[in-house]
Amino acid sequence: MRAVLHILLRVIEARLRQGSRCARGRQGVVSFAQRFGGTLNAHVHFHCCVIDGMFAVGEGEQVHLAGAGALTPEDLAAVRHQVRARVLRWFAHSTGGRPILIALQVAAFWPRVPTPGCLKVADSGHRGTNAP
Repeated sequence: MRAVLHILLRVIEARLRQGSRCARGRQGVVSFAQRFGGTLNAHVHFHCCVIDGMFAVGEGEQVHLAGAGALTPEDLAAVRHQVRARVLRWFAHSTGGRPILIALQVAAFWPRVPTPGCLKVADSGHRGTNAP
């Protein structure tokens, strides 16, 4: 599970780095793995809240947030596609090519306050909206 989360966060970080034009910043993430669904069935998935930008150290050691701009549905589709491809490649390598089933949903949720936005990677039971 750690490898899948690592893949997910690296793909998101690359997208945020591209959008913020911050070459040496770091992303801010809170994540946890949930192992069961609502009916206590086995359903391993991650919940992540990702700040929509990169934290960087500027002059005088001041930390600032370089915003990545609005995430479009195309951005989310690209993240989903890239994560799925990398996870499948990792599983094929680590399991000796045995077939697996992966469901991936990436949804964006913005809180009512204008900033920061959050990118929430949710299980397939949630439905994302792109509401401001």
